Amino acid sequence: VIILDPKELSDYYKKQRKNEASVLAREWVKAAQSVVEPTQNEIIKSATLYLAMKSLLKDKDAKAITIDCLALFYAHKLPAYPCLGFWHLNNEGFIGGCQADLESVITQLVGQSLTKRPGFISDPAFDASNSNIIYAHCVAPTKVFGKEKPAVPYRIRSHAEDRKGAALEAIMPSGESLTTVKINV
Repeated sequence: VIILDPKELSDYYKKQRKNEASVLAREWVKAAQSVVEPTQNEIIKSATLYLAMKSLLKDKDAKAITIDCLALFYAHKLPAYPCLGFWHLNNEGFIGGCQADLESVITQLVGQSLTKRPGFISDPAFDASNSNIIYAHCVAPTKVFGKEKPAVPYRIRSHAEDRKGAALEAIMPSGESLTTVKINV
């Protein structure tokens, strides 16, 4: 585990080529079912942050990253929410985890090693009226069956808690088995 100063991620962000981020953002928008709230600029900032995280992971020879995103975003030390970047990293076989939740990232690393499929952090809610569990958070992979398999549809949304930035709504397939687990370190 390497703990970094947020300034290091900010420095990586500043080094990214905006034209590369713009191209990536357009690809994300084109593949989405829809873009509901975020502006193109917010999506480009998210793509830039993704490129910064990917570069940081490469330089540190790491497989996973988690960021104290809410605190850093509200303190204006993070230029965008990392949600779209985490989504893209998870689809590529890396781990991007929210809210500096190291236990969930460790759980994802173990789960992905065992299943070759990405996991995601969620806040489960039980809907007793129809015996369902709703798994929700600001990011989920769309390559739920593995990085070589087709992606499920998605919408680009704002972050649900504050209606800022850009996040992802993955349209998960219904009727599939899943495993819920969290390792307590």
